[in-house]
Amino acid sequence: MSVKIRLARGGSKHRPYYHIVIADSRSPRDGRFIEKVGHYNPMLPSDHADRVGIAEERIKHWLSVGALPTDRVARFLGNAGIIEKPAYNEQPKKSAPKKKAQDRLDALKAKEEKAAAEAKAAAKAAAEAPAEEAAFIRRAHGLSGRVQVQSLLEDTELLESAPYLEDEKGAKWHLVWEGKNIASLKNEAGNSPKDRDEAQALIGTKLYILRDFFEDLPKDEFYHADLVGLTAFDAEGKKLGKVKLVHDYGAGVSLELSNGSLVPFTPACVPEVSISGGKLTIIPPAEIEVTGALDGNVEGLWDVLLRGQRLKKESGLVRRMICVNMGSGFIEMSMINLLAAGAAWSSAQTFLRVHLRA
Repeated sequence: MSVKIRLARGGSKHRPYYHIVIADSRSPRDGRFIEKVGHYNPMLPSDHADRVGIAEERIKHWLSVGALPTDRVARFLGNAGIIEKPAYNEQPKKSAPKKKAQDRLDALKAKEEKAAAEAKAAAKAAAEAPAEEAAFIRRAHGLSGRVQVQSLLEDTELLESAPYLEDEKGAKWHLVWEGKNIASLKNEAGNSPKDRDEAQALIGTKLYILRDFFEDLPKDEFYHADLVGLTAFDAEGKKLGKVKLVHDYGAGVSLELSNGSLVPFTPACVPEVSISGGKLTIIPPAEIEVTGALDGNVEGLWDVLLRGQRLKKESGLVRRMICVNMGSGFIEMSMINLLAAGAAWSSAQTFLRVHLRA
């Protein structure tokens, strides 16, 4: 008689429970058995202590008299250290795809992996891409979560058309203008501030826009952020300093250098700009010195300037001056823009730096 150590099913429908039994190999699976020597409960987690129970002494006895365990029971006994773990050959998978189907699956998987890698690289590049401060939130507006946004860009529509804006923490926002300087914000999940309290929590938040979202400019036009930090050289190649700030008072753009000087950003004074090279060439404007006190008589000072430069005073002349530096011994003034009706004067030709000494 051949004796087996095998499983006998018990339990109920959809809730199996197995006894480990000693039985005649000719008996039905759930039929007569000689002895119960353990149990197996597949309803318990695989790491549960009571999932498999074995009477080691009785099993060792039956093994010693020639009883043979089935494959499943042999696996239990191998895990318990009673016998050596059996080696299992890889079973053929009837549901595995054929070669052509597998090739298509491999190609699809490779395509998905490539797309995922490109998306990851794009996300990394976006995170490392230079961004410029484009706006900041000034205050809450109304009770429904809208905010007042101060744009730092001349083209305010770029704030709305950009795919997203980022704050200092890296959170992404989408802005929609609803009025002059009034906007609603949505985060990456599409949620907006619900009320005034949530909008007030955003006050002071700076919004940045990636440089990749900026439009390409025509030749000889530059973004202010690109000019700041460029090294300035004169026509002979002597270093003058770095561009510290870019000023635009409405009468023309001027560059403030790290040495304290102010230079009009015109083709005559800045004939060459190399963003990629990180430098620009500056030809400083002419300077004259006027002796006297600044007593508010701008007309008199104007006449002195015109005589000093031997320029003819024309009717309809637009006079614009700004004070750029006020020291203890002198006042430095710059005429940013001179326009004469019918006269061929440009701001580059007539920019003067005046030292008025008391």
